[in-house]
Parts: sequence; structure tokens; C-alpha cells
Amino acid sequence: MAFPASPEYGDRPEQFLIQDPFNLRKQVLPILTINRTTGLLTGLGTGFRADPFETYLTAEHVLKDHFEALEAEDNSRIAAAVFSMGLVFGRVGLKRELFAPVSSAFAMRSLSEEPVLLLGQPAPRRIILDLMRFHLDMSNVPDGHRTPPAFIRTAGASPAIGDRVMAVGYPELTYLQGAGESAARIFTERMYGAVGTVINILPTGRGQSYPWPTLEVDANWRSGMSGGPVFNEAGEVIGIVSSSIAPSEDMPGVGYAVDFSRVLLPRMVPSIVSNSPGSYRGYGVVRRSPWQLAGLFPNAEQAQKLRATLGPEFEVHLGTNRYGTDDFIW
Repeated sequence: MAFPASPEYGDRPEQFLIQDPFNLRKQVLPILTINRTTGLLTGLGTGFRADPFETYLTAEHVLKDHFEALEAEDNSRIAAAVFSMGLVFGRVGLKRELFAPVSSAFAMRSLSEEPVLLLGQPAPRRIILDLMRFHLDMSNVPDGHRTPPAFIRTAGASPAIGDRVMAVGYPELTYLQGAGESAARIFTERMYGAVGTVINILPTGRGQSYPWPTLEVDANWRSGMSGGPVFNEAGEVIGIVSSSIAPSEDMPGVGYAVDFSRVLLPRMVPSIVSNSPGSYRGYGVVRRSPWQLAGLFPNAEQAQKLRATLGPEFEVHLGTNRYGTDDFIW
């Protein structure tokens, strides 16, 4: 398996449009906020599905301001991911079912507060890893919008200098309000891929402000791609877009990605099997003879609930499943 998308004829690999409404577009999602009063949308960045249990990942800074606003009791905006509407021609209305609100999130911050500032207020706890796990409220999203998770590699094959990688994200996520109260509001999204080469590996990060393991890539990762997956040439996710320096007349662009091979990612996503992309740990409901894997769940309670509706020959075990198959090992 190669990169999950390729440039069309004539496109530059450093930045190319991905027109894939059914597969990658359902796996990698734009993240935005919705103003509760006006309905206006503000693009934040990118996220992607990390496991079969509706766990998603993004860069911590993508949702940082939103959650800090909630802590300050400002709930004027809703953070949400937007699912693909499929193949369309022209302008169409946005359906409510395309929007899945962020229901919960988890990130790593420094354990102690920073020194008190001159104004007498403590600074926010420092980011120690630009990575956030979040879950979506999928209650209004039809099953047809769901897709296999991105296969993530965290062990067994670390990135090396000279490796080609590809980032995917949404640098063009805009919402325009026409003139006049009755004018149409136009929402535009475009998924882009950007291929580059790893030019440096920074196991301890880029200093005190960016202390997480980092891959440095010669790439033009535009604003809005933050939180997007970084793929190796086997089509596996090996990192996440964290920040970038735009190209200038005499300098190529530089992208910085969180290096998953040097992060204990299973602490963030416990279902991931580090050295086996596409395999996930969970509670399986199984029947030994004839063999059947009736379901896989993130916790025993959900698994037992399903088992109670089946025959007495079904059992619940904690084990590993290869996504898309009925293989289950415990």
C-alpha cells in the first residue's frame, strides 16, 4: 500500500487537491466551531479517526482555545467535526447530520502550574505533547458516514532521515457571509495532501516550548492542516501535523510533526496495538463453535450487554482483532 492519495497529472506533490468524498474524506475530518447564536462556522484544523470506537486524534493546539473558553464558562460556540456529504455538483445545503459535536477530549499538560504572572494570574498549564484525543457525539450521524480508522504505526519501523511522508488536512476551510440578511452563507472545504522528506529527527523536541518528539520535514504545511495525519509510504500514520514555517523566496517550507514512534500513544488510545497497524484491543463477544465474532467493544460493560441478547454459548474476552475481519485472539 502506498500513500493514501496521489497528485493528479500536473499537480505539484508539495501541495495537491485530494478529491475523495467516500474514503479518505470520511477518515480525515475538518474541525470547526459553530456560533450558537449566529450559526457562523470558524475553521480550526483537522482530525482523524484512530480506532473502531470513534476515537479521534488532532493536535492539542487545534482545540486548545475552545476548551479554555469552556473552562472560563464561555459556551457560545460548539466544536464539531464535519463529515463528507459525498459527491455533489454545484451548491447544496449543509445537513445537520453532517455535523458531529466534540463530546469529550483528553490531552497531556504539565502537572504543575507555571509561576504567577505580574498581573497576579497563573499561566495555563504548559503543553507537553501537541496531541489530543477526542470523541464525537455520533447520535445524529448515519452509519453510512462511518469509515475504517487510519492505520497507525507507533513501533517496529521508526521514521528515518530521507523518508518521504505525506500530510493530509484542510488548509482551505472557509465560511463566507454574503451582503444583506438574506444573502447565502457559503461554506467551502478542500482536502489537500503535501508530500515532503524527513530532514531531521528531534527526539526531545524543539526546546522548552515544543518538548515533544518531532519529525522535521521539508514541506509546505499550510494553516488548517494542523492535526492532520502524516503517512509513510506504506500508508500508515506515523505522526500528526503540529506546526510549520511557510516557504519564503530563499527558504523552503518546513513542517513539524509529532513523532508517534517516540510517543507512548497507547496511553492516549488504549485500543491501538503498537506494532500491528490495523489491529485493535477490545472486548470481543465470541462463539467458539461455529466460530463467530459478534462484536468488539472498548469496555466490558458494552460487550456484556450484547452477550446478554445472544445464546449461552457466547463469551466475552479481552483480546485483539484485525479490523475488517472476524479474527480475534485472547
